[in-house]
Amino acid sequence: MGTVTTTAQTVTFWAEYAHIIIPLAISLIGGVLTYVVTFTQYKERVSNLKERVDGMEKSLQETRDMAVAAKALVDVKGSLTEAKSPISLSERGSRILTESHAIEFIDDNERFSSLLKRVVSKNSSNAYDVQESSKEVMNELKEEGELDNFKDYLFKQGLLMDDLITVMGIYLRDKILSVKNWNAEDIDRQTPSLD
Repeated sequence: MGTVTTTAQTVTFWAEYAHIIIPLAISLIGGVLTYVVTFTQYKERVSNLKERVDGMEKSLQETRDMAVAAKALVDVKGSLTEAKSPISLSERGSRILTESHAIEFIDDNERFSSLLKRVVSKNSSNAYDVQESSKEVMNELKEEGELDNFKDYLFKQGLLMDDLITVMGIYLRDKILSVKNWNAEDIDRQTPSLD
């Protein structure tokens, strides 16, 4: 008889409190599910952020490694230019200019005349403009294939075409300034027109 009474009491309890217990149970289950879903989404976002940060760290490390390698290369080989104003060739830059026969390339009368006209056509009205236009003209020659004959030399020396363009541009600048009776020291000052 005790079991029947307990069962009856339980049924009566549920019937009496069902309107409270059922919504409470549904709310509890809903809350737990919401928490699980939210936590899973949060965990996924954190994981995605971690992957992105790891990728950035790897990229940053690669950039650092390249910078260190570039600095080491400059330290070992030496700079092509001297760090002074105006920019001038270092001993290494002068050696590359000579060994590559870039001097003969620029000094050829017909070619120099053409290069001079190209620099003048860029409205180079002062020594600084001549410097920038000279490098620009050398880049144009590269694009036109005029500097392809230097590729074997550059490859054997472990140099880039931009290295040669730098030294040739400075040499061309100095030669044009000399022809115009300008001084390379005038790079920072306004000078008369090339006309």
